[in-house]
Amino acid sequence: MGCRLFCQGRPGVLTGIIAPLKPQAGTPLKRARLKQQIILFVILRMVYDTSTRMVYPFLPVLARGLGVDIATFSLALSARSATGFLSPLISTMVDIWGRKGGILSAIAVLIVGNALIIFFPTFPALPPG
Repeated sequence: MGCRLFCQGRPGVLTGIIAPLKPQAGTPLKRARLKQQIILFVILRMVYDTSTRMVYPFLPVLARGLGVDIATFSLALSARSATGFLSPLISTMVDIWGRKGGILSAIAVLIVGNALIIFFPTFPALPPG
């Protein structure tokens, strides 16, 4: 339980009277909402991790479907995973552009990548998409 320092007399002048914080009425609701958000986050993270890692057991099938050998396809997957090295550069750019600019640029990259795969469903469009 925390404490709050009260001002007596003039605003901004602290006299050192300390009173315990009263529990807020919305605390159980906030905890329930936080619990729901954590559960949702864990589920979404499991789906994302599964979708990222489920490709590896199906390398031969996917490579055969795209008409390339397994080594070439695994190299493309390695390039996809290596893009994590760009995160310091991207985070610096987002700091400069702001949150809205970062989100809009990420959406733009996602749209362009998906459009490449939709309109050119061949192997050369896979790594950028």
